[in-house]
Amino acid sequence: MSNGFIIHQPGEPGIAHAIVQVMAGNTYALRMGTKSARKVDFKRLAAALDDYRFAYLVTVDDEYRVHTVTVEPELRERVMDVGLIGGRTRKNVESRSSVTLLWPPSEPAGYSLIVDGRAEVVETADTDDNTAALRVVPIRALLHRNADPNSPGPATGCLHDCVVFSEP
Repeated sequence: MSNGFIIHQPGEPGIAHAIVQVMAGNTYALRMGTKSARKVDFKRLAAALDDYRFAYLVTVDDEYRVHTVTVEPELRERVMDVGLIGGRTRKNVESRSSVTLLWPPSEPAGYSLIVDGRAEVVETADTDDNTAALRVVPIRALLHRNADPNSPGPATGCLHDCVVFSEP
């Protein structure tokens, strides 16, 4: 995906809406309403990645059907090296370069790690016509979980507890 999420306020579109809107190329998602995008804090992102084993790469096809595959991305400098992808994922990325990487939490109350970015297919000599290596340039990164109404952090009426990895 091209942009991510900020802590939601009551009445604002939620994450599911934002995922569909970003993948559909909607300007709401590209601009995030009136909120401006911030640069990703790559040091915090790198530190968080140590707690996650694998991710799901989410792309969308020409009919806006979501396609998800399991990957093991590695952060190198300021780029996520996703590794090899198959033909369907490649076709989706070539049509729409906005993707999401989603690392699930290791326990039920834990945080999911979400990285939205621009994907680029990298031709490699060792692949057939359909597969290729993929890199994702992160545009937004955050930790996300359902808010615990008993914890001191969540705002009243807020359903989500988010930690955005952005530079000030």
